[in-house]
Amino acid sequence: MDKLKEAFDVLTTSAGSCLNVCDKCDRTASLTKDEIKEDKFGDIMKVMGQLIDGSKAVEQRLNSIEQTIDGKVGSL
Repeated sequence: MDKLKEAFDVLTTSAGSCLNVCDKCDRTASLTKDEIKEDKFGDIMKVMGQLIDGSKAVEQRLNSIEQTIDGKVGSL
């Protein structure tokens, strides 16, 4: 892996570099395995937060529908 990183560094830092990479790839290439795991963990936690927020919104909507139905049934 060290030789691969060394080759990547030479290709991307030498004068007249022949390899262009996006910022994300460039950043990822310089990260350690632990940093990549931490970065991925952060992404997973962000998605989990979005899922929790979404499920709360669905729960609130269902409660609203239930209250509406209860009100209509009670008025019969």
